[in-house]
Amino acid sequence: MELKQFYVVNDNLTCYSDEPAVIEVQIGQSIELTIEATPGEIVREGTEISLIVTSSNNDHGAFEWFRDGQALETTFDATLSLPDFYESGEYKAMTTTSHDCPGVASVYLVAEVFIPNIITPYNENSLNDKFMQGSRSIQRVEIFNRYQQRIYEGDEGWDGTFRGQLAEPGTYFYRVVMKDGNVRKGTIEVAKF
Repeated sequence: MELKQFYVVNDNLTCYSDEPAVIEVQIGQSIELTIEATPGEIVREGTEISLIVTSSNNDHGAFEWFRDGQALETTFDATLSLPDFYESGEYKAMTTTSHDCPGVASVYLVAEVFIPNIITPYNENSLNDKFMQGSRSIQRVEIFNRYQQRIYEGDEGWDGTFRGQLAEPGTYFYRVVMKDGNVRKGTIEVAKF
């Protein structure tokens, strides 16, 4: 820590002194932070992610964590765990030293959304029975038949039915509107094994 000397003259309007007084002021050391995302910065939706802060010195308090400016939580160690990651955005850690010197670091994380190209609702084994099942990144799903008739629209995955019956095996078209505004289009095969 660096020590500097300053000379202060006291003047409180009732008393004046020509004698300088010596005071010592401690200037705190700055702190630099970096964040590492494990397993990486682009991760499939639903994967567990750990954000680990590395600091240039150990003179810091708790870490405040934010996603896109909104507070997430405060941790006393240098790790934030996201057990079910699904929201892309800027993740930021902030702390201060014992001398109130701020430290900030951020990382942009991307949640990749897996869109299957086949579902198998006929085999009743509870595997791959529903299109976009459990995705927390979707806002709306639309399914169209080969005649471009919309046969499903909803905010949850499609269960492979049309008018209460399992849809005929074949190729269908989807339009998925993500919560971030992106629209994904493609085909989905309903298979009967």
